[in-house]
Formats: sequence, C-alpha cells, structure tokens
Amino acid sequence: MGNIDELSWSEKIIRSCRDEFVERVNPRDLLPYLGDLLTTANERKIRARQDFDGSNAAALVLLDCFLKCENWLPQLLIALRNPEINMPDLAEKFEQQAIRIEAHVTIPKVSTSQGPVCLDSHHCDMEIDEDMEIESEVVPMETEI
Repeated sequence: MGNIDELSWSEKIIRSCRDEFVERVNPRDLLPYLGDLLTTANERKIRARQDFDGSNAAALVLLDCFLKCENWLPQLLIALRNPEINMPDLAEKFEQQAIRIEAHVTIPKVSTSQGPVCLDSHHCDMEIDEDMEIESEVVPMETEI
C-alpha cells in the first residue's frame, strides 16, 4: 500500500483495525451474520482459506473482500454486535475509526492574518496559536455513517 493519504476511506479504517480483527475474529462464525454482503464465491474462498491456512489468514481474506464492497461497514457493525458474535468493543473501534477518518477528510482549513491554519492539531505540522484571530467563521460539518 502507498502513502496513507492516498488510501481510500475503507482502506484507512481496515488498516487501523486489522490487527485486532485478525487476532479476534473467527471468519467462519462471522459469515452468517454478514447478510448478503459477500458473494457465495467469496464466502467459499474465506472458508477454504480458514480450512487450509487458519482463522488469521481467512480474516485477512475477509478484510480484503470488504474493500470490494460498497457498504460493508454498517453490516460488519451489526454482525460484530450480534449476541452470538459478542464483539461490541471491536464494532465500536471500527465505528470510532470511521468517524475519526471521516472527520480528518472534512477538516476545514482557514486563513488568519498570520497565514493558513489547520484546525486538526493531530494531523497538522503547524502549531495553532490560541490567540490567532480567524478571519472566516468555521461551521462544524455533520458526518453521516
């Protein structure tokens, strides 16, 4: 994979949650709760990988399949929160990463009399001086997941 800024929204979320997902999730147990998210061929591929290479390898294949699905995150969250799977903490991690990544994508940049200011101090090389006067009003953006 290339530069983190060049990754898609899905790739960023998956990359940030991959290790814990691979460590904890048994794909064979999760598959029935993913609805029609995956094709039958992909489900067979995941099961075969688990049979031959184990749960961790199958989990990586499952994550790769998510990258090819348009609306994978809501269905994954439902599956992880299902009482049979019982991983609401992992669902929360995916959800929080999605919110964080979405917020990073939509962080507005404004100009001050002292030059441009990045309002996201976690992803900016510039220091934000609290005494800076901001020339434009920033309206919080609503994110939808």
